[in-house]
Amino acid sequence: MEKRTQIGNITVELLLGDISEQEVDAIVNAANRRLAGGGGVDGAIHRLGGPAIMAETRQKYPNGCPTGFAVATGAGNLAAKWVFHTVGPRYRDGLHGEEDALRACYQNCLRLAVEHGCQSIAFPAIATGAYGYPIDEAAIVALQAVRDFQSGENPCPQLVRFVLFSGDDFKVYARALEPEPRREYVGQAKPNTMSVCILADSSGSMAGIADDMSGSLNTLMAENRNLDAEVTVTYSTFSSNYQPQFAEKPIAEVPEFKIVPTNSTALLESAYTMIEEVDARFAALDAYPEKVLFVIVTDGMENASRPQYTRARLFSLIERQTKERNWVFLYFGANQDAIHEAASFGIDASRSMNYCADRHGLERNRERLSRKMEQVMCCQQSALGDVCFDDEDRKE
Repeated sequence: MEKRTQIGNITVELLLGDISEQEVDAIVNAANRRLAGGGGVDGAIHRLGGPAIMAETRQKYPNGCPTGFAVATGAGNLAAKWVFHTVGPRYRDGLHGEEDALRACYQNCLRLAVEHGCQSIAFPAIATGAYGYPIDEAAIVALQAVRDFQSGENPCPQLVRFVLFSGDDFKVYARALEPEPRREYVGQAKPNTMSVCILADSSGSMAGIADDMSGSLNTLMAENRNLDAEVTVTYSTFSSNYQPQFAEKPIAEVPEFKIVPTNSTALLESAYTMIEEVDARFAALDAYPEKVLFVIVTDGMENASRPQYTRARLFSLIERQTKERNWVFLYFGANQDAIHEAASFGIDASRSMNYCADRHGLERNRERLSRKMEQVMCCQQSALGDVCFDDEDRKE
């Protein structure tokens, strides 16, 4: 059972088989933190590779390897040249950094491949055995990690192979390898129209700035009612759940914004759900908005999305909408590294903004967003990719 596709300059293969038998430059061992050998993939690699691998790990890495990191040894009796030992996360509930740690496993192994001149590397389904990472989520993270790595400036291996132990695992990876189907639109873009979609945090951490947030959004609507275009607004909030408020209201008829803080921060799930809702709605229209500005505003970190809503899954969706639909995504984040956070789910650094969670910070956000609304509306469709926060926007 085998499947192959191309991701950028990397050939990606799925193969049903035994990773310890792969004739590649490097194979990846799903190790434990002590690098002490074990069952599953770890045991198979040490059995076939012989004692030289364990002897080298003990000599070079007496303190083991932290979760998410990777170290290299020779391959002993294996057909490969190198073994990269990486430690996957133990899965709890998907809300304790498991996805970031799993992504780091794959990317750190790919970095080792580059450092050691490897043109081919074989991965198992890291952390999906005894560590309990759900295979359907792990497959998305693994494949997105490869996509992210090849999109950077570093050289890449020519071949990345995922070796799956069972037919069921192979099918899960095969599904994940296929891009999400592009929704077909039945109508045409209506000239001189813009949809502004706002997803605002209403979790408990917003309690101190909820009134100022609401006021800044109300002012934003009032000062942009006279744009020389047909502008509609879709607005949703999120805490532990996604909460739609209204959809495609003409900007002059937008009801008053009111943030009511409660509970936790299901950012990934809410962003994914809202993007899909908006896209499905536009797909069914005879005339859909020519331009879409999608804005996410939060003051806290993701901590409540259900496990199926991974960063990798949201990344793929935002990437699709940006490249294929020409949507402009903006991210405003307080109490975090907003640029790093947005990049983890597909929003470019140039379209991400840190802000102070106080009245002044929210007023600056309103000014920035008002400028971007006007810029998007006045911009040619072909130049929307150039819309970003500039030096003026980044002044405090």
